[in-house]
Amino acid sequence: MIKFQDEVQIIPVQTYFKVDREELSNIFEPDSIQDRLSMQKLRAYGGIHGLAKLIRTNLKMGIGENDRELREDHFGMNDPTIKKSKSLWSMVMECFEDLMLQILCIAAAVSTVIGIAQEGFQTGWMEGMTILLAVIIIVSVQSGNNYIKEKQFEKLNAKKEEMKHHVMREGVIQYLDSKQLLVGDLLTIQIGDILQVDGILLEGSELQMDESAITGESEMIHKIPIVDNEDKPTNLTPFLVSGSRVMEGSGKMLICTVGKETQIGKLKEKLIEEQPPTPLQMKLEGVAEDIGKIGTIAALLTMLALWVHLGVNIYLGQHCFICVNSLSQIVNAFLIAVTIVVVAVPEGLPLAVTIALAFSVGKMKDENNLVKQLSSCEIMGGATNICSDKTGTLTQNLMSVEKLYLDGQDFSHENIRKELFSKHVLSLFNESVCINSSAFPKLDSSTGRWDQIGNKTECALIELAHTFGCNYQTYRPSDKIIRVIPFSSSRKKMTTVYQYAPSFLRVFVKGATEVVLERCNNIITSRGYVTNDYLKKEQIKQHVIKKYANSALRTLGIAYKDIPYTSSYATLNENYLESDLTLIAIAGIKDPLRPNISEAIQRCKNSGIRVRMVTGDNIYTAVAIAKDCGILNGEDNKREQYEVLEGKQFRELVGGLTYENPYGQTPEERGQPKVGDYEMFKAVARDLRVMARSTPDDKYILVTGLLEMGEVVAVTGDGTNDAPALKKADVGFAMGISGTEVAKEAAGIILLDDNFASIVTACKWGRNVYESVRKFIQFQLTVNVSALFMSFMSSVVLQVSPLNSIEMLWVNIIMDTFASLALSTEPPTDKLMDKGPYRRNESIISPNMWRNIFGQSVYQIAVLTWLLFKGPEFFEIESSLKMVSYDPQQAIHFTIFFQTFVLMQIFNEFNSRKLERNEINIFAGLFNNWLFWLIIVITFVVQYGLVEYGGQFVGVTKLNLYQHLWCVAFGAGSIVTGVLIKIFPNVIFNQITLFKEDPLHIRNLNRSWTKMIRRRSSLRMGYDPSQFEKAKQ
Repeated sequence: MIKFQDEVQIIPVQTYFKVDREELSNIFEPDSIQDRLSMQKLRAYGGIHGLAKLIRTNLKMGIGENDRELREDHFGMNDPTIKKSKSLWSMVMECFEDLMLQILCIAAAVSTVIGIAQEGFQTGWMEGMTILLAVIIIVSVQSGNNYIKEKQFEKLNAKKEEMKHHVMREGVIQYLDSKQLLVGDLLTIQIGDILQVDGILLEGSELQMDESAITGESEMIHKIPIVDNEDKPTNLTPFLVSGSRVMEGSGKMLICTVGKETQIGKLKEKLIEEQPPTPLQMKLEGVAEDIGKIGTIAALLTMLALWVHLGVNIYLGQHCFICVNSLSQIVNAFLIAVTIVVVAVPEGLPLAVTIALAFSVGKMKDENNLVKQLSSCEIMGGATNICSDKTGTLTQNLMSVEKLYLDGQDFSHENIRKELFSKHVLSLFNESVCINSSAFPKLDSSTGRWDQIGNKTECALIELAHTFGCNYQTYRPSDKIIRVIPFSSSRKKMTTVYQYAPSFLRVFVKGATEVVLERCNNIITSRGYVTNDYLKKEQIKQHVIKKYANSALRTLGIAYKDIPYTSSYATLNENYLESDLTLIAIAGIKDPLRPNISEAIQRCKNSGIRVRMVTGDNIYTAVAIAKDCGILNGEDNKREQYEVLEGKQFRELVGGLTYENPYGQTPEERGQPKVGDYEMFKAVARDLRVMARSTPDDKYILVTGLLEMGEVVAVTGDGTNDAPALKKADVGFAMGISGTEVAKEAAGIILLDDNFASIVTACKWGRNVYESVRKFIQFQLTVNVSALFMSFMSSVVLQVSPLNSIEMLWVNIIMDTFASLALSTEPPTDKLMDKGPYRRNESIISPNMWRNIFGQSVYQIAVLTWLLFKGPEFFEIESSLKMVSYDPQQAIHFTIFFQTFVLMQIFNEFNSRKLERNEINIFAGLFNNWLFWLIIVITFVVQYGLVEYGGQFVGVTKLNLYQHLWCVAFGAGSIVTGVLIKIFPNVIFNQITLFKEDPLHIRNLNRSWTKMIRRRSSLRMGYDPSQFEKAKQ
């Protein structure tokens, strides 16, 4: 065995380690394990001890730190396999896949040739090349935006892969990140873990693994330690495969492969999952589809109107049929039509959701919400029910023993002293809490504070034993612990079998007090006296358990029994081990409420969210906690019929779950579950606030029924058995500190601080995503209506478009990329929680928005029409309507039009920040979003630069101060209009359904109209619906 103090000599790594990573990886191939080839390979190495020598580890102490770099070089590092974002260049190329931009480039090239032929090279190349430059700018801005967004998601994906593990190195337990795991490490595994490495089980008890992620087999697989396996021809194996889940039991394993060499690493290399589009994104794809069709029709009509006018002029002899001038007008009309399509098809609409989500998930992580599924973020905006655990979510999960029934006496924390108890009883108590435990708290000698590592309840008991002079480490590790039956939510107890003497075994049991007490035939009373008096049990129920529970304390029963030694202890019946017990003690565990939890729950109530507490604690403790935090009112006599129930009562009332085909072998064959008595469930759900002594199955039934009622349900969970409910709910919240890896994998959001208040934060951010997207839609539709109307009207009536292609492309940048950044990154306000949740079928375009869009469009169209017809007279300038070629004096008219149009959009961005009628102050909270100001400043500066210095390139000319001031005044009129139109009632706009808002089906995502005329969906760069369908299958 390697000694830790040895110096690692500078020798080839192949000589230092006698086996390579590929050989080790082959051992864990599922087929090799099933065919017993893996066991043969292990024997060829000399068994587990021979393998330990080859990889230079100590099976008792673990590896040392002196050869860490050699291990990393030879066996690799445990880096997660995650999707890398595309390069910036590849995103630029994807943007150029846009059919309309390609056509625009070709048409611009043709326009350049015609311009040179018509005006000569000196000026003829300007318009076409300026359009090409505008296209390059559009592509650069879009690809840069997408690149930044993808980098954010890459960081998020890396954060999601982070896990912590307990590892033995140099004889010391260390708490390490999964990326730090090395071949040769001794890894502690427990129920709820998801293995990130392949290895061999050295020690274990009742270990049941779910390997379905690797093998596809849904049945649990029992694993036994290698020492019990090496000489036995059995189908049970010690080989633990990465990607598998620990469903029951615990153990210690030797890590043999890490990173890409593991089975799950190889699988992830072949298939890296994509995030599917969120419901809101799919809904907006449908809206974009409708808008795109309207825009395309407007573009075609505009082009036809210009061509018809040209045809009429040719017929009247005002133009020649075949000449450069006529060809120039044909190409120009085509350019304008293509540009209208580029502007009208709202690519920024689905992108706005992605930007809002990218912004939100980053900020949510800062506020202790790690979003794993993007859809969870937006769905939380519509949450109507939160089914919350108690421990660690409503409370701080900082356990301490507040009261103790021991040696027949009831003590408060401040009165507990070891001198008050008989030595025999105190010894029984100390042995029980130290042996029948997997926690290992650490005492900081400098501060006197404990770091509670492991189960917090067990830590509290061990800390109490420490005050009695007992050091739990004297019992760890122990070869005398010969069997452990772990705690589970269904058993509600934990049992450890300990070889106390050669002739007998001592069985220690702890768990829910009612459960343990029912298993006790004897009770230790004063000074160690044992009684089997039934009345004593009843007295304890009434005067100890109920008293503790009514003080909001969790109660824990501690018991034991002695049995004769038998070599077949591993097969002893659980019922035999856990019956005829003797009660040692009852502990009242205090877990204080989190600060401000009452305020958080009240905020939920005010915002239309119903909070329900689902806990495994007894009904008295649950009610006391629920009253303290505001879930229940303080008056028991005014309680609704079903407001407080135990899990068993709840199951019986609602009839459990039923299936379409209850005899099906698989979930698919059984069909979707439904509650047995739906009408009764509705009655129960109307009242239910607290469910005590519940199991994960009860939570799953509750979530299923609420979803059946059409509610939007969020649920919290920390245990392995909570995974089905976490997956079933609209949004599952797993505990980041106390939660198992199985629970975290099933959840959509991980609460990094296990705090209920963070769920309220997630609600606020979810509502903000919806609100931000609405702001962007309102702004974009206003620009669309104004631009399309003016282009079509002027083309039909005046035979000319007042906005040329370059100007329209600039407007496209303003209304798509810039506006989506400015309006989709607004931080949430507390006022969002004063509204009700968004309904599942709620229209994305509200009556308020239609009112604002209609009012702003009318104002803008009126001003722009007046400028077209009366502008030259008012400003005493020449009209641009008859301008054949660029003339600085004649261009002033259309320059004022262009300047006014863009300034109206800039000022209307301020209006778009506030949607509701009562939000008159559009500047409220304006300085909370620096990006909004940056976009406004950039837009204004670029617009001013285009007007002052664009000249013939852009088709504009300089304006004087008087003209500029009028343009600003017309633009600022948008703000005045925004205030005035809020006077109009919404009733007029309630029935407007211009867009169906039907979500576009995922299969049709790349067959949509917008896909055919533009590039592939911008929901997520590189997202392929066909691959998603294959992955689901």
